Amino acid sequence: TQVVIDTSNILARVFYNNFQQVDKNDPTKVVTNEPTSISTNLVSIFNPQEIIQKKNYTNNVGLFIFITLISAVLMAFMVYIFLSVALLFVGRVAGLWVAMVFAPIAFASYTVPFEIPGLGHKKWWSDLLKQAFLAPIFIFFLYVILLFGDALKQIPIDISQTSGDKGGYLDAFLRVIIPFAIIFVLIQQAKKLAVEYSGTIGESFS
Repeated sequence: TQVVIDTSNILARVFYNNFQQVDKNDPTKVVTNEPTSISTNLVSIFNPQEIIQKKNYTNNVGLFIFITLISAVLMAFMVYIFLSVALLFVGRVAGLWVAMVFAPIAFASYTVPFEIPGLGHKKWWSDLLKQAFLAPIFIFFLYVILLFGDALKQIPIDISQTSGDKGGYLDAFLRVIIPFAIIFVLIQQAKKLAVEYSGTIGESFS
C-alpha cells in the first residue's frame, strides 16, 4: 500500500514541479522564490484585474457592470471547484487510511474460494489504485489546462478599442467570455474525473 501511495505522490510531484509560478501582483512575471500556487497560475490566465479596469469602459458603464458581474460569477465558480476538489483530496487521505487498515483482510481473501463482500482483494485493489492515482491524474489535467491557458494569454483583450460601436459589444463579450468558458469547462471535467476516482469515501466528503 505504501509503495502504491508513494508512487502516485511522486508522479503527482513530477507534474507539480513543472508549474511555473507567476507573481500574484503581476501575472505576466514568473517568479522562482515563492511556493507554486496553482490557483494563482489559473487566475493569471484570465487576469481579472486587467479585464475589469474601469478605464476600459469610460464610455460604457453598462458593459463594465456586466463584465464585472460575469467575472465575479466565474471566480465564485472557481472557488466552488477548488473547495470540492480539496474535499476530494481529504477523502483520498481517509480512503488510503482505510486501504491500509484492511490490507491484511484483502490479501487473506486470496486464500478463500469466495469473494468477501466489500473487503475482497478485487474491490480493495480497485479502491486503492483509484484513490492513490487521483492526485497525479487531477494535477496532470491542471498542467494541461495551464499549458492551454498559456496559449489563451496570447489572445489580446483590448475592450477599450472595441466597445465604442455596436459590433464592439459582441467582440468585447467574446474576448472575455470564450477564454473563461473554455478553461472552466476543462476544470469542471477534471473535477468530474476526480470524483469518479475518489471512490465512495471521496464522494461522501464531496
